[in-house]
Amino acid sequence: MKKPTLSPPTVAKKPKTFNLHGDTRTDDYFWLREKENPDVIKVLNDENAYTESYLAQHQTLMDRLFEEMKGRIAEDDVDVPVKDGDWYYYSRIQAGQEYAIHCRKFKSLDAPEEIILDENKLAEGKDYLSVSNAATSPDHEWLAYSIDIDGSERHQIHFKNLKTGEHSKEVIMGAATSLEWAESKERVIFYTMLDQHDRPDRLFKHKLGDSQEQDTLIYKEADPKIYVSLTKTRSNGYLFLECHGKITSEVQYLKADDPHGEWKMIEPRRRGVEYSADHHGERFLIVTNDTVKNFRLVEAPVDQPQASNWKELRKGNDQLLIQGVDPFKDFLVIHEREKGLPQLRILDLKNGGEHTIEFNEPTYQLGSGANVEFDTDTYRISYTSMVSPSTVYDYNMRTRDREVKKTQKIPSGYDSSNYKSEYIFATAEDGVKIPISLVYRRDLFKQDGTMPLYLYGYGSYGMSMPAT
Repeated sequence: MKKPTLSPPTVAKKPKTFNLHGDTRTDDYFWLREKENPDVIKVLNDENAYTESYLAQHQTLMDRLFEEMKGRIAEDDVDVPVKDGDWYYYSRIQAGQEYAIHCRKFKSLDAPEEIILDENKLAEGKDYLSVSNAATSPDHEWLAYSIDIDGSERHQIHFKNLKTGEHSKEVIMGAATSLEWAESKERVIFYTMLDQHDRPDRLFKHKLGDSQEQDTLIYKEADPKIYVSLTKTRSNGYLFLECHGKITSEVQYLKADDPHGEWKMIEPRRRGVEYSADHHGERFLIVTNDTVKNFRLVEAPVDQPQASNWKELRKGNDQLLIQGVDPFKDFLVIHEREKGLPQLRILDLKNGGEHTIEFNEPTYQLGSGANVEFDTDTYRISYTSMVSPSTVYDYNMRTRDREVKKTQKIPSGYDSSNYKSEYIFATAEDGVKIPISLVYRRDLFKQDGTMPLYLYGYGSYGMSMPAT
């Protein structure tokens, strides 16, 4: 192997010693926190130079890999439009540009395109840009969007008048990613803020046209282990303030058309109890692990949602994990994981029937797409596997028909018939069956114990590896 032209950088800085609970620890690299320190900048530049020198011998291979990966990405790409009221919203990427263009059309996909936000223009003159959230007002006349311009994840919230194309003068600084419009004519939004440790810990209310200093603090979370986030139900009936830690959560709710009303608690937090909520008619639907390790689905009246009034609808077991629920006017979609595989269970609220959506591959990754409208028979699904490119389906929950809306383009070419996937189980020492998603090229595979295997797994926090 060719020797690099540079030696690895050497660093000799005074270490910092800490005493934690009577245990002395030494951090030799604490000084690297000083981002503006010339010594820090120098050692980073030296590390980069050393890396480039060392990898120079592999430049031809690096260029080949880059071109191969680039060839798998479609430079011109358009998302599947999402219907929201009279409008169809979508984003697209244009060849030669780095950022998305957000658009909409009125009542018909054949209508003229209206660009509501061009990230490429926002990025002009900036070294970095990330748009984390964009939400139109209930009357579709205003756009609230949050941007991060330095990678700190501290966002600015801006407001754009979609009729005139002009921006409102106010800008909210230091925000987290959650923002939602109230369902009122006053044009009020709620948003979350970060503390000094970059933890979302506060909820504020903002009225369009006011300065940030005029905003009302609604809630401040005192527990440093708890994060706050904000959602609005698909029914547009309620706003939820979710306070969640690793093993504990609670939810407060507000009628979305009463932004100045009182926030109320569904159920106070109890250590080790997690729950999430959604809205359907005169009830809240709640997924919780209060009595079942693999969660259960319960309902409660919206005017008395505390745990003493929870009525069980479904519960998980050793083979079945209930992960969430998507309510629609006439249907419920329950997100489950059975024997390690994700599945979607459809409950027809009119006739009482139910079914799971079937797929013909042994292992896959499955989730919901953008499902905005409440009164619909159509459920948008995102699907992929270790063999199949990402695909977006519209699934009719009543007829069980499905329509492919988009399949990932691979410009360099791909033939799925060259590959095969399997779903097998390995038995652990304690007898537990561990699922394994396996993929291989058909013409190279030999089931004789001689084939090399790349094995990867992750299982912390109850998270499974997606078979993508």
